[in-house]
Amino acid sequence: MGGNGSHASGALNTESGRQYRTIFSIGDNIKVLEQKNPKQSGKLPEESRTPNRIYVSLLKNGKDIKEIARYDDDGKKLWAIHTLDHHGLSPHYHTWTDGKPSTDAYPLTQEMKQLLKKVKNYENNK
Repeated sequence: MGGNGSHASGALNTESGRQYRTIFSIGDNIKVLEQKNPKQSGKLPEESRTPNRIYVSLLKNGKDIKEIARYDDDGKKLWAIHTLDHHGLSPHYHTWTDGKPSTDAYPLTQEMKQLLKKVKNYENNK
């Protein structure tokens, strides 16, 4: 788990090189992460060490989901669901291209709504 080329450079091969830790897992592919530095919260990595992974981050108070991101075959972020308001749209998603998010926000697809519900239901029932 990491971003900005950390995976390619080999910096993630040791625990000390990683900025994130897994809090818990939902099934085999959804990992809820937190940053190791408590002053930084909610931001997910730009790259995943595991292809097609889904990562989740929580709000700083831990009471709700902040972001859910899906990664592609190469471990690059494809899109990210945000639960906080974006110009009247909440929840919404942004696409990612070349390591950067789009500035436009879009309503969730049906698949994204189901994913958000799955993560929320797990969080509420764990």
